[in-house]
Amino acid sequence: MRLLFNHLNRTVKQFVKHPKKVSIDEGIIKYFGPHPCKQFNRGKPLRFGYKVWIMASDTGELLACQPYGGAATHIEDYGLGQGPNVVLGLVEEYGPLPGTKVYVDNLFTSMDLLDAMGDKQLGLTGTLCLNRLHGIPLPTKKESSKLKRGEHRSVNSMDSTVVLWLDNKPVYMASNVDQEEPVGMCQRYNRKERRYVGVPQPAINSEYNKAMGGVDLLDNSIKNYAISTRVRKWYWAIYTWFLNVCMVQAWRLFRAFHKEKSKLQQQKEKEEDARWEEEMEDSNLPRATVEEDRKERMKEKRRRRAEEKKLVEMPLLEFTRQVVDLTFWKHGAGENEVTSQRAATARLTATTLAEVRFDSGRHLPLVAEVRGVCRVCKKRSTYRCTRCDVALHTDLCFYKWHVPENEWMEGIE
Repeated sequence: MRLLFNHLNRTVKQFVKHPKKVSIDEGIIKYFGPHPCKQFNRGKPLRFGYKVWIMASDTGELLACQPYGGAATHIEDYGLGQGPNVVLGLVEEYGPLPGTKVYVDNLFTSMDLLDAMGDKQLGLTGTLCLNRLHGIPLPTKKESSKLKRGEHRSVNSMDSTVVLWLDNKPVYMASNVDQEEPVGMCQRYNRKERRYVGVPQPAINSEYNKAMGGVDLLDNSIKNYAISTRVRKWYWAIYTWFLNVCMVQAWRLFRAFHKEKSKLQQQKEKEEDARWEEEMEDSNLPRATVEEDRKERMKEKRRRRAEEKKLVEMPLLEFTRQVVDLTFWKHGAGENEVTSQRAATARLTATTLAEVRFDSGRHLPLVAEVRGVCRVCKKRSTYRCTRCDVALHTDLCFYKWHVPENEWMEGIE
């Protein structure tokens, strides 16, 4: 399984464009069988499965991933604890450009991590646990009950900012790139007034809410049309997850490519329209002919735009169907070839086989192209009866199959 994760991390660097905002969170590969690496997550939609550390863009593209295996996890120990080690390890694996903003939750955020990310010229913003404030003068959860909803308190230094904002509950945020100003507005439901009202919200919280959902967006895309075939082997869940991730990655890359291609095509059309207008002004063609040509050009342009829109907005289900059809067409058997599965469906039925089996006809054993299970001893055999079309051994099994049981038992006695 390690080869799959290495391949995924390697190809991401080749094809995925470096985003300006990324998020890091944990993902779950659904698995219910016995395995020492299986995790239990209380209160999660998927309670059992393998845990995977994931870095994703704000649009839901996977950038780097590492499976969690306890002490055997392939992430270097930077001496800052498990959460910061995961962030620094994924950053080292993917290599984002300087100035990239990384968003994490309170499992990873610490003040030491802010300093370490600043040394790498990367921004970090995340929610912060109260026990990691390290003496920063901010109200505790009990003291924050005196504040009104929407009020905030902040502590600033040269390198970082820590903000307390009171929503339904106090929310602690820490960042080395985002600030609390400017303060915006968000909609929250007021139980007393029974309607949504505007609540002041610091900019650091607003930016966090916009960019933190990349991993959840990736998980949602993977689970929409996930492979549902269940096999008891422990690695099958990881393998199908890998195929689903590759399909989602290819789908997003396909749409992004055609979106850029559409923009270039529109720019080219504008230049061609400008040249055409100049040529029509210099020509001596009748006005009716020019208007007719203009209508034809607009009709062709609308048709081309409609085709481009289908490609840019192609849903994941349609893309998956086209990929599967193309795979069967490219790697499947030709029209004149008969696969073993199609040949099996064309064999004798149970009723016909019972009639042919003891008719003393021309039953001959021949070597088959595909090995089968002997109908008598249930072991593998390379021979097959030409008339019955069943796998048999050429010794006693062939005799027992074509002679009724009462006759060959008398012969043995």
